[in-house]
Amino acid sequence: MAYISEAEKITLKIAVDKLIADSSLIKGIIARDKSSTEKAQMYIGRRYYDGDHDILQKNFQRYFVRG
Repeated sequence: MAYISEAEKITLKIAVDKLIADSSLIKGIIARDKSSTEKAQMYIGRRYYDGDHDILQKNFQRYFVRG
């Protein structure tokens, strides 16, 4: 039977708290990155560079008459 001293309990508690803090920090960084406007603009630029221009998605067979 193994016994855990108070010092070992404190050390384990600190380690667990650090893991929780680190994981919440990483989650925050990822959330900010996903909602970043710069990231969205980079995605649009990458699509343009790859040849997937917005104009190619437009359907020119349809037209609308106003008035």
